[in-house]
Amino acid sequence: MSHTHPDTSTHNGAHNVVIGLGANLENRRETLQKTWLDIQSHPCLFPVALSSPYCSQPVDMTSPHWFINAVGLIQTSLRPHLLLRLLHDIEQRYGRRRTSVRNGHDDRTLDLDLLLYDDAVICDEELTVPHPRMTDRLFVMVPLVEVAAGFVHPQHGKTMQMLLDDLRRRKPQQEIRPHCWQTGVFERSL
Repeated sequence: MSHTHPDTSTHNGAHNVVIGLGANLENRRETLQKTWLDIQSHPCLFPVALSSPYCSQPVDMTSPHWFINAVGLIQTSLRPHLLLRLLHDIEQRYGRRRTSVRNGHDDRTLDLDLLLYDDAVICDEELTVPHPRMTDRLFVMVPLVEVAAGFVHPQHGKTMQMLLDDLRRRKPQQEIRPHCWQTGVFERSL
């Protein structure tokens, strides 16, 4: 993956992966922080960076519950489909139940999206990478640029920063609000 981030030399052939984290039910920030701690403690996942959290109005769904979103950069030796299953297992531990309501968009205690996996382009019944809607969502692109501005989208051939700039021109009505991590859940040492 092309990048400018200084800390992405891989662990013994590990893959650079970008994950979107989101929640709009219960204690959203704390859930995301605890999820990051779960990722840190998994033997096959090596956390590199976690963005700041951002609050955003639900997109493609109707709900009074706003989301808290963040993006994490990790390295892993897991293959993409196995990593996706692991992310779904983590979601379930936090009470996520996947349904087909409103085209798959409903309130959730935790949402983990596999956004990028090296330079891979995957499209099958289980997984699509790069995430097909990431470049249309400010709540993904702003935190993504915070941790991986120089990564190049394997289909668009542009850096994440360039894609964010394009998105801001195309959809100026999208709004996100910066937040802070809750102290006491973890101390950021990244």
